[in-house]
Amino acid sequence: MYFFIKDLNIADKPSDIAYYAGFHAASFSFAQFFTSLFWGWLSDKFGRKQVLLVGLFGNAVCMISFGFAKTYKVALISRIFSGALNGNLGVVKSSIAEVTDETNSARAFGLFNITWAMGSLLGPVLGGFLANPATSMPFIFKSCTFLVSYPYFSPPFVSSLVSLCGFVFSLFFLPEIKYPTIFFS
Repeated sequence: MYFFIKDLNIADKPSDIAYYAGFHAASFSFAQFFTSLFWGWLSDKFGRKQVLLVGLFGNAVCMISFGFAKTYKVALISRIFSGALNGNLGVVKSSIAEVTDETNSARAFGLFNITWAMGSLLGPVLGGFLANPATSMPFIFKSCTFLVSYPYFSPPFVSSLVSLCGFVFSLFFLPEIKYPTIFFS
């Protein structure tokens, strides 16, 4: 994120880069905070699967738009929309609870936490490796004019592919549990 912000030339001094990067990173969680109750209500009303599919597909679209960002404003807006469409952590946990029983719920929630931690560790490493490939791996990507024009497209593109894989998997394999609406009727 540091080099992305630096390359946008919006910071007056190097210490401002951290401010912009922190604000950008926090915008996702900020948007999630304000939309999580809404997604929970929608999942009670229309089903968990539909809400998760919207979040996964929305994240893919927002990440692609972030990859094409040439200004901080576009990058920030795409990040905010991504967070707003993914205020569904409670929906994910509810879905896990509904598709498991006492014989496998502890394992399912444990795997959820492991995959979350793994993504939190590997995501930034992979993003750093993939960022600006025309400069960091010129022997492969120097002649790719697209990656020269959009040097930070690769990390969000990979993120969008992961979201699209989750979307397809959820679409075909995630069962929709029918249940009575308890809250927010």
